Amino acid sequence: MHYQIRRALWGLIGLVGCTAPALDPDFDRVGYSYFPQEVGTYRDYWIEDISIPLVGEADTTVYYLREQVAEVLVAAERDTTWLLERYSRSSEDQDWRLDSL
Repeated sequence: MHYQIRRALWGLIGLVGCTAPALDPDFDRVGYSYFPQEVGTYRDYWIEDISIPLVGEADTTVYYLREQVAEVLVAAERDTTWLLERYSRSSEDQDWRLDSL
């Protein structure tokens, strides 16, 4: 009988001792503010894509890529989706053309 009571008490102590207060996550620390977060802001990249097939010679493609924030969709206080548009061009003197969303 004493064994069962002692075991129950240790179980209750274990349950009470293992609770921790809830912490609010630091969204900036996990990278949510990495990309520019305003509509119209963009990042430009110079891409050198090298394809190496199993047979034959390597093929190199050089182009420019722009990722631009097109729209912000907010579903909840901290549930935000950023719609990006990707533009590309093969040289700096060409106009950007929409590549993908």
